[in-house]
Amino acid sequence: MKYPIEMLSQWTHWNNATEGSDLNLYDNSISEALHSIFSNNPVLGVFDNVSKLIFKTVKENKVERSLVSTEGSLGSLDLLLKNQDVVLHILSFLSPPDLTNLFLVTRRMNFLASHDYVWRVIFQREKKKTSLELVRIMSWKEMYRKIHNWKWDTKCKWKSTSIVVSQDGTVASRNQSQGSNPAILTSHPLTRIKDSFEIEIRKRGDWIGIGIADRKFKVNNAATLGTQSHCVNSAFFCQDSTLIQMQGCQDKVNIENKLALGDRIKVRICFDTSTIYYYRNGTLEGELVSPVAFEEDKIFPTANLSFNSEVALIDSNV
Repeated sequence: MKYPIEMLSQWTHWNNATEGSDLNLYDNSISEALHSIFSNNPVLGVFDNVSKLIFKTVKENKVERSLVSTEGSLGSLDLLLKNQDVVLHILSFLSPPDLTNLFLVTRRMNFLASHDYVWRVIFQREKKKTSLELVRIMSWKEMYRKIHNWKWDTKCKWKSTSIVVSQDGTVASRNQSQGSNPAILTSHPLTRIKDSFEIEIRKRGDWIGIGIADRKFKVNNAATLGTQSHCVNSAFFCQDSTLIQMQGCQDKVNIENKLALGDRIKVRICFDTSTIYYYRNGTLEGELVSPVAFEEDKIFPTANLSFNSEVALIDSNV
């Protein structure tokens, strides 16, 4: 099954409009294409419900031109998608990372994917809290970005005292040799909405580990990230050799090239399959299936640093 973003992003090559012209979503070819790509997808239910409602309204009011051919069918999506409220409702089902991809499609799609309705729904779905002051001066998208960009946790329980965090909370450095394999976790957990993060290597000492851990992970321990036996943890680990490892998982993925300065490691987890994916500079390096099920809100981005190492959380660009 395709993710909604993979389908919606196909609108890009359908729009051949010149600079400054409106987005053309509504001709017959696009209607047929959308009908095809939304088949067997959860978003299909949204269209079905709207379609049934429109069919009922049309029938009761004896409107000559129906938006749907039969009750419950997708019918003429070109007309259905002319209703901005319908499009906004569909977009509200997407995740923030998916919406950021839509920003790049066209100016019209950027407007729709940035709409306050879409981001207010996401706020409600994630049960986020914000102050009335922020509501008055910021859009819902701006508030989401302010509240939910990744930050390192500065509490001692989730940060080794050997690690220093920058003022904005995005950079973690180890500038002293004391400590036993010091590590740091982020302040927010991974969720189905926010299921990935990206870290840039700013400095690299003798070794470095980038991955995930739950709150049972010990930030000072003889065992490094991906090998602590008492908790869920995994790492893209680089020392003399480079590998992807996970506690309790016998399989390991050996990586040919070591981490270099400027490399970006993206980590994504799938809660449905308890699979973790590691990417370097946009290329998939490997994946592992956890022997223990991943629980939403229980897994955190984690970095394990040797002396003279520094890493930075990359802005989500939401």
